[in-house]
Amino acid sequence: AREQVEALLRERSLKLAAVVANAGINPEAQAYEERAARGEPQPNELCPLALAEETFATNVLGVVRTARLFLPGLRAAGGRLVIIGSYFGSMSGAMGLSHIYYESTKFACEGLADGLRRSLRREGVSVSLVKPGNISTGMNTKAGEDGPGVVCEAVEAAIISLRPQTRYCVGRVRGTPTWLLCRVFELLPAWLTDRLL
Repeated sequence: AREQVEALLRERSLKLAAVVANAGINPEAQAYEERAARGEPQPNELCPLALAEETFATNVLGVVRTARLFLPGLRAAGGRLVIIGSYFGSMSGAMGLSHIYYESTKFACEGLADGLRRSLRREGVSVSLVKPGNISTGMNTKAGEDGPGVVCEAVEAAIISLRPQTRYCVGRVRGTPTWLLCRVFELLPAWLTDRLL
């Protein structure tokens, strides 16, 4: 992929302005929704290890692969890296152990975004994290509250803004603005947020 992008940029005499790292699967949610549709209770058990490996390989290592591939071009151009995370990067455990792998990958994306941003800022590379709420997509057919357009607007802002934000929390979660939910779980002490779930 990098070779194709580099060839296209050379052909058009352009530099790499931005890369969006959007690697995400949520196989736990499919099993969760299937049990809910059958009226079965959700077990508070970890899913099989193979599911954890698959989820981390895509959601975390996919972002790492994207960053590694395109970082030379971003450095050369003073470009921007936009990582798509989730509100689950601020809170975990609301859906029990049967959804914990997906939630944990989004915590990992938070760490990646923070580490990359802090490490690359002196090299002129900006890193932003977009944290969508419940967005209506093929991966989230039942709980979606907002369309993908809110995510697209945040990505665009992260790319074209003179001073991009470190985080863009967009959409809603059960009617609550994502930015508010994330802020509550990031600022309040753990003993209190544990009770909120």
